[in-house]
Amino acid sequence: MDHDDRENIGEDESVKGEIENIGEEESVEGETESIGEEVSVEGEMESIGEEVSVEGEMESIGEEVSVEGEMESIGEEVSVEGETERTGEEESVEGETESIGEEESVEGEMESIGEEVSVEGEMESIGEEVSVEGETENIGEEVSVEGEMESIGEEVSVEGETERTGEEESVEGETESIGEEESVEGEMESIGEEVSVEGEMESIGEEVSVEGETENIGEEVSVEGEMESIGEDESVKGEIENIGEEVSVEEDETWRRFRTAHH
Repeated sequence: MDHDDRENIGEDESVKGEIENIGEEESVEGETESIGEEVSVEGEMESIGEEVSVEGEMESIGEEVSVEGEMESIGEEVSVEGETERTGEEESVEGETESIGEEESVEGEMESIGEEVSVEGEMESIGEEVSVEGETENIGEEVSVEGEMESIGEEVSVEGETERTGEEESVEGETESIGEEESVEGEMESIGEEVSVEGEMESIGEEVSVEGETENIGEEVSVEGEMESIGEDESVKGEIENIGEEVSVEEDETWRRFRTAHH
């Protein structure tokens, strides 16, 4: 494959001079998992760090992204024992502000996080709800980028009976395709999604162990040809699964290769 459409796992790679670094660490015993990523896209930068203890005690997600000089940062920390959850966010984007709403049950039955940020008039909202007893976790994301819109709705019962994901997106007439696989016994469910946005590509890969040990979500999105990638390590009962994805959406051939590789 050529310079722009390689798939790499745990590597440093220069894509047209931009740098993307992915560092992963995992304990085979499944106690801890850490993911660190940093990517420079034509001078913009987005870094995502995730750490999850598959014993279910703690999961922390930190995200920071600078897009053409604007910055959005999201910090989340949740103890799935349900004792404490803290989310602190602050953002000023060319004088616009970000509002944060939080609700927390100290007993840990339910945690809800609502975020809204205006970036040069575009809007991104993230809503998350998780029951730290492990029964249900819902993640809803919506982001408008230069008028395009992407919406993600997820629902999963970690008892493993049912998981449903419904997504719909029309971006200048292009459509998004969704492929789902589900084990009704709830051992494992994987969801793969691909969407073309003005010829660029966004892919979302999800894997969840419905025994409730861990759930990881990796997203890759190209906006106007720039690229953001997330790589995941997951330990499920001591087994290791690594997912690293990188894709350049410079041309249709790359799109075809990516779809072939993921289906």
